Amino acid sequence: MSTKKVIWCSHPKHDELLPNGKKKFCKVGTKPTHPKGKRPLSEDLVDFINEHDQRIIDETSRKLVPGDYLCTTCFANEESSFTLYKETEIKGNLYNAYTSCSSDNPIDSPLDPEHIRSEQSHAKEKLNQVFQFLDLPIIDDM
Repeated sequence: MSTKKVIWCSHPKHDELLPNGKKKFCKVGTKPTHPKGKRPLSEDLVDFINEHDQRIIDETSRKLVPGDYLCTTCFANEESSFTLYKETEIKGNLYNAYTSCSSDNPIDSPLDPEHIRSEQSHAKEKLNQVFQFLDLPIIDDM
């Protein structure tokens, strides 16, 4: 009789131990509690998990490698964390590119005094237009 090799979920949380020293999830018996791996990991996701999972950083669990499998729940959780991390990183890079103002950079920094004066004069013009429409006295200085 041939036995089919079961692919188990490789997520580090399944290596956790109970206070009595036994593993929380078992792979043997008639009803194993360790989930089966159904979703293969990409290299980017493996790198993200290896860099951010405290159990791997503390070396209490083995590092994941591309081609390992995760169960559907673990994969969905890690994929959403990875996507959120990438979006946050991209927004941070865009902000840094915008605020890193140099003499040859045409973008005005929001902290630049000239930029602030320009914004204030623009706001003054808009307010004066509204005040004129409402027959109120206009703003002479700010």
